Amino acid sequence: MLIALIVFLFHISLLASAILFMMNIISWKILVALFLLKIIPEIILLRNAHSFYGKKETLLTILLSQIIYPFYLVAAAILSQTGSYKWKGRNVK
Repeated sequence: MLIALIVFLFHISLLASAILFMMNIISWKILVALFLLKIIPEIILLRNAHSFYGKKETLLTILLSQIIYPFYLVAAAILSQTGSYKWKGRNVK
């Protein structure tokens, strides 16, 4: 749970810094630093995973997924806390 919370908070801070940058409240350097802090380890991990499974990765695919993923993660985390849902045939409350 602690790791999930840390990942969630990091992605929230990434999205918040993007909003604050667009509002000219913070420097673009902070946004780029957070993005690099996220993307460099993930590129290494994804390249190793692709190599292990014999898949060819493209940098464009990795970059696009890195831009979309924070929105997905934050939305999924927030929505999972509201009400109940069905997952793999089981009702989760």
